[in-house]
Amino acid sequence: MKSTKILYLISGGFVFFGILFIAQSQSFVGPTQSFMYDNPEWEVNGSILLSIGILIFLSALTMTIWKNKRT
Repeated sequence: MKSTKILYLISGGFVFFGILFIAQSQSFVGPTQSFMYDNPEWEVNGSILLSIGILIFLSALTMTIWKNKRT
């Protein structure tokens, strides 16, 4: 059960930073002097992080469901 909690935390970090990168690349947040500000390349990077976070979350959720079915 401890491994799924770690996966949930990791997925939350990926999702958080993915959303942050996307928001900063769209000029919603962050300092204007940042290299990520209004830079479309970071929208792609953020989307990749967000996708990885969702996949990790779904993996953890699947593990949780399988463990609950076995008991």
